[in-house]
Amino acid sequence: NGARILKTTLLAVGTSTFVTILCYLLMTRVLNKKLKCTLNITTVTTKLPKWTWLAFPIIFLLWVPCFLAYFPGICSYDSVAYFFQFVYNAYNNHHPLAYTLLVRFFYNLGNNLLGSYTVGIALFTIVQMLLLAFSMTVFIRCIYKAYNKKWLFVLLTLLFGLHPMNA
Repeated sequence: NGARILKTTLLAVGTSTFVTILCYLLMTRVLNKKLKCTLNITTVTTKLPKWTWLAFPIIFLLWVPCFLAYFPGICSYDSVAYFFQFVYNAYNNHHPLAYTLLVRFFYNLGNNLLGSYTVGIALFTIVQMLLLAFSMTVFIRCIYKAYNKKWLFVLLTLLFGLHPMNA
């Protein structure tokens, strides 16, 4: 059983490392070319085919299995510091105050509306997933505008959607 856990862990780390390196190489190659696209409101509203917005739901849906597996979200080693700050009303500058207050907002929202702090953290996780999927979609649209290659659009959508560190 221990050998199986080690094998699975090494496979996950190896795959993640490979995909990260692949993304890095692809992004540096793409971005080192003359890119005639800046990431601003024009990028979001520019006249590109409507199908290019499909990256958004595809990326989000590819992350749903990870969300369900780690419901309500993944807590890093220092997540306790957020909770300590707003549960005990002992704020400090260990983490940005605005972010800490945002976590507190969703934490209390879940409890006040549905009687569950867990639901509040799940809502916060979903909002983060939506914002990240949207920003990645804007980036993919920018690359598509610059290169007009459907294969690159599909590749970037799948890379962003399937990379385990994004989910």
